[in-house]
Amino acid sequence: MEKEAGKKTGTVELFLKLEKEDLRYLVVGGFALNLYGVDRATFDLDIAICRDRKDLARLLEVLERAGYKSLVDVNSGKFMADIGKADSEKILELESVRVKNRRDVDILIVPSAQFDYLWQYHVDLEYEGARILLPNPMDLIHMKEQSSRPVDIEDARKLRHIVYSRKKK
Repeated sequence: MEKEAGKKTGTVELFLKLEKEDLRYLVVGGFALNLYGVDRATFDLDIAICRDRKDLARLLEVLERAGYKSLVDVNSGKFMADIGKADSEKILELESVRVKNRRDVDILIVPSAQFDYLWQYHVDLEYEGARILLPNPMDLIHMKEQSSRPVDIEDARKLRHIVYSRKKK
C-alpha cells in the first residue's frame, strides 16, 4: 500500500515528535542498519537512551502521546504496566523494555558513561523530513558485536563490510 503524498509514516511522525522534544536518544537496531545501507527486515524500532530517570520519563511521555499503550519486559515477555503508570525506577533496573503499538519500540537502557560516549560521536541523518540520531557506524558495529545473538553478529559483519568498502573509494 502506497502512502499518500505528504503523509508521514507512523515511524517518521515519532521521530518528528522526538526531535521536537529535543530528547537524547539513538536508534540502534535494524532501522539504523537500513539507514547505513544494510538490508535488514525489521518490525520494531530500537532506541537507546541514557540510564536517567528524567530522560526515560520524557521518552515515555512522547511515546504515550504518540499512541503507545503498555510496557513489556523484553527478557521475560511479561506485561509491566500501562505506559502512563510506568515506574521509571523499576524500568531503569532493566536492560530493555518494549513499548507496544502497531510498531513496537524497544527501549535499551544504557549506562550513563557509555551513552555519553556514544552521544559524543553520534550521527544525525535526515529521513523523510525527520532528524534521526544514530551511533556512528563503528560504534553500532561494536554494540552489535557485543551481543550473543547470531543475527547481531551478522549485522555487524555486514555493516563493517559497508564501512570498509566506502573507505576504499
